[in-house]
Amino acid sequence: YSYEDGYGDARTYGGERSHEGIDLMAEKGIPIMSVCDGVIEKVGWNELGGYRLGIRGNDTIYYYYAHMSRYEGNPEEGKKVKKGQVIGYVGDTGYGPEGTTGQFEPHLHFGMYYGKQNKLTPFNPYPFLKAWENGG
Repeated sequence: YSYEDGYGDARTYGGERSHEGIDLMAEKGIPIMSVCDGVIEKVGWNELGGYRLGIRGNDTIYYYYAHMSRYEGNPEEGKKVKKGQVIGYVGDTGYGPEGTTGQFEPHLHFGMYYGKQNKLTPFNPYPFLKAWENGG
């Protein structure tokens, strides 16, 4: 996998907006693991994110995983997840109606947010990814 700090970069699909996460470029089908213990708050299709999962960590942070090719098992809102648990697989879903693929290279879009579902505030996950990658 590879990634760089693209947080805040301009995006145009779905209107002018800024990128609210980090794209981890990887081959389609690579397993995605939860970065935390928590509870699934959102699962299913999102036009921008494709097949996605939103997990509320025990630390109260909302972790967003998008563009999955498929999920691991049968994730449901309210189900608990463990740090290191495989939750899905890298894909290229999104930017259209359910099932749309191939609009961009396969990758995991990873976002981190403060707040509740109706008022999520993004912040840059890049320093966290770097720390985790280095064993922190």
